[in-house]
Amino acid sequence: MRDEARAKRAEEAKFTFDLQSQADNIARFEQRLRAENSTVLHPNFLAAKFRDEWELEKRNKRRDERGTLKREEEAS
Repeated sequence: MRDEARAKRAEEAKFTFDLQSQADNIARFEQRLRAENSTVLHPNFLAAKFRDEWELEKRNKRRDERGTLKREEEAS
């Protein structure tokens, strides 16, 4: 009986449960979303849409300013 119990405990000890791995997986996933600047990070869908539009407008404005500066430099 003792040998059977030892064998059973040894078998159960082979499979451990890592409590930290789940949190690490979630953190890696969130980090990937942040790197992509995903709208999923903004739970309010409407606010996320407004943010996308605002960032697109900001990006376009920067691009237009760069284009204007280049044209002014070429003209002078």
